[in-house]
Amino acid sequence: MIQLTDKKDCCGCTACFAVCPENCITMREDNEGFLYPAVDVALCTACGLCDQVCPVLHPYQTQITEPTSFACINKDENIRSESSSGGLFTVLAEHVMNSRGVVFGAKFNERWEVVHAWTDTVEGLKDFRGSKYAQSQIGNCYHRYASGK
Repeated sequence: MIQLTDKKDCCGCTACFAVCPENCITMREDNEGFLYPAVDVALCTACGLCDQVCPVLHPYQTQITEPTSFACINKDENIRSESSSGGLFTVLAEHVMNSRGVVFGAKFNERWEVVHAWTDTVEGLKDFRGSKYAQSQIGNCYHRYASGK
């Protein structure tokens, strides 16, 4: 069962919420509006999936010993003007879609809340462009994609 003793140790990614087969993890808002996992202990079967998927408890380890950096911009000035960080997101996302993949990202919903969603069309990328500067409500977007809804 996921147990982070200090909320500064949680990045709010909702991976534990998404992987839980018993749906015993909910994301609860704190007094500052940030979402953190809360476990219903009565429903938890202690399968350990939430611990295994947590990027804080199990950070990605790389073998790179020297830092590498790149500078990139999107050649399309219109996309660049709608984007952050030079519009590189669109280039990378189009590559993923051209490889028959889908792209998840943060966008504003009809109430101007930042939410996660997915797209498999180039037109859908427009909603994901630009910085949001708020925690995204990831919710069950991964489950909705997997179930085709």
